[in-house]
Amino acid sequence: MSNLYRKGLVIALILFFQTNLHAINQLEKKIVQIQVETVNDKIRGGLLGQILGNLNGIPREMKHTEEPGSAETYTPSLPNGAWTDDDTDFEWAYICEMQKHRNVFLSSEEITRLWIERINNRIWCSNRYARYVLVLQNRSF
Repeated sequence: MSNLYRKGLVIALILFFQTNLHAINQLEKKIVQIQVETVNDKIRGGLLGQILGNLNGIPREMKHTEEPGSAETYTPSLPNGAWTDDDTDFEWAYICEMQKHRNVFLSSEEITRLWIERINNRIWCSNRYARYVLVLQNRSF
């Protein structure tokens, strides 16, 4: 990484934090309480929506790279049932851990451990790089 690139990155980060410091401070002051059942319901609904959207989108994936495709006659369905792939593997690791410990809140350390222990194969570019950074930062694993 060149020195010019590093300096630019540092300047960009400083500007980002300076311009967002007020918003960050405001977020820290506000405490929101949500019922555990509501959080559980939102997590289940979000995961179900992601799985349905992911699996229904697979037949169209990488087919409309030049211009948008048409979905006017498309009816969502899962005739072959549901399965997981690289787009939902991370979430399954989180969900299993949340169920195991009966706690919907995972710390950054727990998420790092899950990635290092369980996310090891068939990882696409950005997630592969994120995992690489996690491993570098946590060489004790």
